[in-house]
This record gives sequence, structure tokens and C-alpha cells, in this order.
Amino acid sequence: MNVLKITFKSIRRRFSQIWKAALTTLVAVFFVTAVLIFQENMYQWQMSSNKSRFGDWFICEVTSKEPNNSLSEHAYLNAPVKAVTCVDMFNKDWKMTGYILGSFDEAFVKQGRLKLNAGHLPQEDDEIAMDWNTLLSLGYTGEIGETITIRYCEENSVYNNEARHEKQFRLSGIFANYTSIWKYGKKMPGAVVTENALSAFNTKCKNSYLYSLKESVRASDYAIVYKKIKEDAKTETEYNSAVYDYQPWNSAAVYAYMYIVVMVIGILA
Repeated sequence: MNVLKITFKSIRRRFSQIWKAALTTLVAVFFVTAVLIFQENMYQWQMSSNKSRFGDWFICEVTSKEPNNSLSEHAYLNAPVKAVTCVDMFNKDWKMTGYILGSFDEAFVKQGRLKLNAGHLPQEDDEIAMDWNTLLSLGYTGEIGETITIRYCEENSVYNNEARHEKQFRLSGIFANYTSIWKYGKKMPGAVVTENALSAFNTKCKNSYLYSLKESVRASDYAIVYKKIKEDAKTETEYNSAVYDYQPWNSAAVYAYMYIVVMVIGILA
């Protein structure tokens, strides 16, 4: 009897054990594959959810100049969108609210995933749009068409009473909160007017540039990617960690439980 016949004879004799072991092995492979697919899908869903809440941007650069070439021409980053921040706003008691008036366009709204709950962006020089957080902090109810009084100091002269001024605008739009949920939110304009209206304020302005990460870039630790980009740019930046530091299963215990299950299935096989 040759080896081939012995092999087939052994297979026929142990066929019930063989198909049970094969089925158990298939279950183990299916389990691992399903877990990995679920993990990837959960990661993609959560990243999309985070971007919807915290903005689809990776780095924010704050400067009084044009965008830093190291960032605007970086291989990992898309071209930036800009917001202008100028005016520190005060309440009725002339105490700083911590919120800033500025200007941005539709491109910034899209990149930041900002949502208009009501109304529209300012189109006329007497119109203003605000997020709910800024609006309520200044004591307004949030009715479209409401008169909004902006109190500010020329040249940011906070302690000079003679530099205090007021301007009135008509509320044209209300954004869902971003100043209170973005890590860098209070440095963004919580109140927005047209560029022409903004130029009438005699205050110092800064530009905030949002850079999104190219879709082709995927890393296990985005904080390391940011650190490298920041070192190359050597400028004031902020990293959108609320989006990019998310891990689908950050706890090592989850993976330990998965490996135990696979090990048990393997032993049974």
C-alpha cells in the first residue's frame, strides 16, 4: 500500500474529526476577520462623526502675515482657508468676554463643518452672524433680525476709557456652537461680519488658517505627524486632537479578550 492510499484511508477514517476541526478553524478565522472589519468601519464612522462636530481641519495657524510656506506647500496638507480675527468683544459692564469678532467666507464654513441653525452669513455691512455660545454670552436671545451691540476698544486699548466704542448690527445668522467645543474655538471668530464692515474697526487683526489633512495620509499616531509638521513650520499652530487622536479601541484589554477567544477556539480545533 503506497503513501497516497494510506493518506486517503486515514482521511476517510477521521473524516468527522477533520470537518469539525476545519469548521472550528473557519469560525476562528471568520471571528478575527469580522472583528478587524468592524474595527475599521467603526474607526471611519467615528472619524466622520468627529469631523462633523469638531471641524475637518488638522492644523490651525495663527499669524499676522500670509500663510507659512512650510505649511501651505506641505505634502501632507491641503491649501488653507482663512478667517480674520480682529475685535475683542466686551459685555455691558465693559469686561472682556473672551470672544472675538472677525470675518470668514463659505470656504471656511465648509472646512470647519460649521452649521447654520438659522439665517445666513452676513451679506450686508450692517449684518452679523454668531454662534449660540457667543450670542448667549453677550446676553441676546437669538432672534433673527435682533439688534446686536458690539462693544470694543480701538487699538485693543483695554484700559483706555476714551478708546471704548460701540457698533450695532442686525443678526442675520446663528451657527451651532463651535467656540465652546473646538479646542481652539475661542480663538476663532465667534461673531462674523463682512470684510468691509470689519475694516471699519480700528483694531489689530490676525489671520487664522485652517489646513486639512490629505485623504491619502493615514497614520497610527497623528500627534507625531503634527509634531513633525510643526517643527518644520516654526510658527504658532494648534492641532485638532479632538478628531485625530481618536482610537477605536484604545484599551489593550479589548485586544487581550479577543486573543483569548481566538486561542480558545484554536485549542478546541
